[in-house]
Amino acid sequence: AAWYIFSSLGFYPVTAASGQYVLGIPLWDKATIKLSSGQSLTVLATPNAPQQMFVNAITYNDEPVSTTFIKHQQLLSGGTLSFELGIVPHPHRYTADQLPYSLTKP
Repeated sequence: AAWYIFSSLGFYPVTAASGQYVLGIPLWDKATIKLSSGQSLTVLATPNAPQQMFVNAITYNDEPVSTTFIKHQQLLSGGTLSFELGIVPHPHRYTADQLPYSLTKP
């Protein structure tokens, strides 16, 4: 099912019409998606082991992702979405503009 594919890639469209994908943790070390534009989106997760249950950092095309979501338009342009995983949680405090639509709108 589509929900499983999205979730295993590390992002999921909680509110489909918002154009945002909430970020999670990828199941795979590396996955490449061929986009209809001819571009490719590569998702990396390192180190990806059972004890690595927390996200330390996320980058998209080597730029830090400071939000808890990524936009559909970004993903359509292709590139690399990298998840750095760890064994210890790093709690963050997010502002309303860093949270997805599903957590900020009634």
